[in-house]
Amino acid sequence: MKSFRRFFIDYLMIPLLVPAACAAIAAYHVSREIDANDYAVLREAWPRLHQPTRDAIADAMKRGDGTISTWAYTKLFRLAMNDAGALTLAGASDSAADERAALVRTMNPATLAGKEMSLMKGTAFECLSYFTATYLIDAKDNSPVQCIVTNDVHATLSGKTIIPRKSRLFGWKKGDQVEWTSWTTEGGIVVGDKVLNGTAFVSRIPLPTHDPLTGKPLDDDKPFIVIALHDIDVPAIAVSAN
Repeated sequence: MKSFRRFFIDYLMIPLLVPAACAAIAAYHVSREIDANDYAVLREAWPRLHQPTRDAIADAMKRGDGTISTWAYTKLFRLAMNDAGALTLAGASDSAADERAALVRTMNPATLAGKEMSLMKGTAFECLSYFTATYLIDAKDNSPVQCIVTNDVHATLSGKTIIPRKSRLFGWKKGDQVEWTSWTTEGGIVVGDKVLNGTAFVSRIPLPTHDPLTGKPLDDDKPFIVIALHDIDVPAIAVSAN
């Protein structure tokens, strides 16, 4: 009987327990929460992330009851780097809880920068269209339109940059004008229609003058004059990147 017990311990129990212990250690490692620096990476990358990557981060936090596991972070980090490229972290906290809370605040597009960083109704600036005026006049309603902002657009009260030069405005042709519903900065920060409450700006399609002899347009690439339709409360995430 003793020899059987020793045989069981030496040849069966140890080979069974070692893999089980290794599996338990591995499971703990991949399921534990990421550290403060990892949360800081996602927070810093967030403004430049595409929507599928943002959705993946939100889903991971839901599955983790508000936290992100090291297993989930492996995929999220790869997605974030593909979208955002190289990052420079600015003073991450040593506390995972603090950085987690900071990430959640950054993920919330309802967090506004304040009235001093708003664009007031009637704010006007120029934007160069990707399309000629002749093309847009003939285009169907609800055709998508893009333009490039030619100069920095500043907050009415503080004078700080809200829409940086070279940002792209996105909108839709409506009759003889374009209704603009979002913008994207060169750095990839998107300020969309949900934050802007639908149509934020409007532009008349600038009609070209024509050569009296040939009938061809002489100035088919005039810039749009973009005008804010209402006061625009800019999200903090957009301002923080400028």
